[in-house]
Amino acid sequence: LGRRNGRAPKGGAGGRDWEHVLVKRSMPDDQVEELAYQWIDAHRRGEEARDDQVHESVVMLSFFYAPEVQWKFLLSAVQNAGADEHGHIAAGPFEGLMGKHGDIYIDRVEAEAARDSGFKQMIGHAWQYLMSDAIWARVQAAAGMAK
Repeated sequence: LGRRNGRAPKGGAGGRDWEHVLVKRSMPDDQVEELAYQWIDAHRRGEEARDDQVHESVVMLSFFYAPEVQWKFLLSAVQNAGADEHGHIAAGPFEGLMGKHGDIYIDRVEAEAARDSGFKQMIGHAWQYLMSDAIWARVQAAAGMAK
């Protein structure tokens, strides 16, 4: 991507945002589910600080994979997680997806939080990050934290 001094250029060529240049990849559902399982399992074993392929793959979901892959990962991660792992899901994959695609996924988030208490608990650990004020207010309401 034309890095100089280890940093990606701001705005890219002609002022374009680099995210629009990247190809959004897909992933088969069974691989999404396996990645979610392995990631949650690593957190349970206390390996979240390791720089291994599982953790790198989860981080890369936000940058290189289609939002629908990210959504499926969230659902699978929550399904595999206990309460102790909800913060990891919220602070990474959830905030990343909602910060970039919250306007597309907020209706699904609200429906899933109403349907699944684990999902509702997970979104309660999220911070606003890049979410708009309107999306953030709806996330808080779905988590039962509306002010």
